[in-house]
Amino acid sequence: MRSIAGRSERTPPPDRTVYQSFTGSNAPRVRGLECDRMNARYFYLQLDLIGSEWTSLSVRQALQTASRELFGEAGAALPLDVLLVEHSPTGGPGRALVRVPCGSLVKTRAALTVAAPRLRLRAGRGAPSLQALL
Repeated sequence: MRSIAGRSERTPPPDRTVYQSFTGSNAPRVRGLECDRMNARYFYLQLDLIGSEWTSLSVRQALQTASRELFGEAGAALPLDVLLVEHSPTGGPGRALVRVPCGSLVKTRAALTVAAPRLRLRAGRGAPSLQALL
């Protein structure tokens, strides 16, 4: 204990280690997948779709199937929104825009990476705002 201007204050012993939890704004950032940049709650992904039979429902079901296979039934409950499904008029790959909460981003990218060849879709670019993606 030491006294400063009549007040006493405790100082922690020098051998005490203070551990910091990695939650909220203290979370470590993965390069290219920075969710908390600009305080974003959602992250937007662009998916490349191979084939012309894709609808917003089939994209959502494909993502849920991929996450179920990788993470089990709890993984199938990833909250995501399919915002747009476009088909290329020239017959090339179409695209889909998906909105994912920042807490589910790493799981969604992992499920896409593992199941992409079988599902005939590919994870493209990502951005913390929709304007940056377009």
